Amino acid sequence: MLYRRKTGTDSKYIRFFLTTLLCICSCIFLLSCSREKEKITGTGANITKNNYLVVDYLNVGKGDCMLIQSKTHTYLIDTGYEETADEVTAFLESKNIKKLDGMIITHYDKDHIGGAKDIVKNFDVNVIYMPKYDGTGSKYQKFMDKLDKWDKLNLISYVTDKVSIEFDGIIMDIYPAKETFNEDDNNNSLVTKIVNNDDSFLFAGDIEDERISELLGNSMIKADVLKVPYHGRLEDNTIQFMDEVAPEYAIITCESESEVATSLIYELEKLNVKYYFNCNGNIRCESDGTKNIKIEQNK
Repeated sequence: MLYRRKTGTDSKYIRFFLTTLLCICSCIFLLSCSREKEKITGTGANITKNNYLVVDYLNVGKGDCMLIQSKTHTYLIDTGYEETADEVTAFLESKNIKKLDGMIITHYDKDHIGGAKDIVKNFDVNVIYMPKYDGTGSKYQKFMDKLDKWDKLNLISYVTDKVSIEFDGIIMDIYPAKETFNEDDNNNSLVTKIVNNDDSFLFAGDIEDERISELLGNSMIKADVLKVPYHGRLEDNTIQFMDEVAPEYAIITCESESEVATSLIYELEKLNVKYYFNCNGNIRCESDGTKNIKIEQNK
């Protein structure tokens, strides 16, 4: 058998190949480490950077329940139905959440307040933000009775004027109705705006035409992500509202896509808004405050 002797040129090529391979491996390792540092885990305790915001829009049917998480704070906007409370509780527990810095009840319809008593029972809630009017539904009364029984009525903070909360470089503003709409829970909805540097989120509760009229012309409603009012129902001024919000993304909470007004969908498509239905699975938004919002849906 013949063997070819290695020449100096061969050795030079081998050294070059090994050096190049080592550089490539080093770059891959460094990139991997960098990406790991930037990763958003989605659990309040494990978000490691200020100005990281994770918003989960839960699938509770034709109801609202949104989980807000930052580096050090966790909030819940609405609680879905009493019948979906176990699912909401399980979701929060899966994220290792034991405490809520605040819970916002936008209004007292059963699809927004129904699971509230279970949340207070299972988690340490610091404060409950609620609109200032007397609810008439059975779920509202059951919730208030439970708070009274547990001696926790002191947790309630009635929102009668704009409330501003700052945490981890994020600003959350809660807006009440300018007037009380008697016997109209929907228009009494609290509206919440969250601003994370260049990213913004608007949660419009179930507001209808009268309350929408209060908000039109106000620059605060402009947002990148909109929780569409009233489960995608079309009001006389909904189209104008959508135009002024000018969202990049829209989240519609509904039992099925067929329930949503076709005119609303047409308007969203005309505005090039990417829209999601929570009936198709939980929706997660990840924001780093740089106009680079990431959205995924668990179908």
